[in-house]
Amino acid sequence: MTFSPKKHYFLDLLLFIAFAISAFTGMILGYISHHGGAYRGFSHGGAHLSPYTVLNLSRYTWKTIHTWSSFLLVFLVVIHLIAHRQWIASMTKKIFKSKN
Repeated sequence: MTFSPKKHYFLDLLLFIAFAISAFTGMILGYISHHGGAYRGFSHGGAHLSPYTVLNLSRYTWKTIHTWSSFLLVFLVVIHLIAHRQWIASMTKKIFKSKN
């Protein structure tokens, strides 16, 4: 399977978007955790999230977005490595080539 330059560009663009979303939501989750948005005890036998929101989204929603964008990022990295497997193999051989 070969990838055209357009496919490489599109894959790299998707990687960047997935990374940006994962990083941004990670920062939001860190902000919520440090500003009173962590779990607040137990109520009626189970833990509940605080009503604290950022950009009108709850901690649960941010965590869901973060989780799925991170899964997408890992999947795209695997596809990226597959797309560049010939280059990786070539460079590995070149670097570890025995010098006689």
